[in-house]
Amino acid sequence: MYFLFRYLIGPQFGCTDWVLTIGSYGFAILVATAYLYKAIFIKSQQE
Repeated sequence: MYFLFRYLIGPQFGCTDWVLTIGSYGFAILVATAYLYKAIFIKSQQE
């Protein structure tokens, strides 16, 4: 996810330098958190 934002999505939004680096880490953490929430918490509630 980091590389996806860093090299594909970020430059399209005009992000450079520190904004691109911080945005890449934030994007990766956000996507990982959303995936874990969906995979663990929602699955456990359905059982």
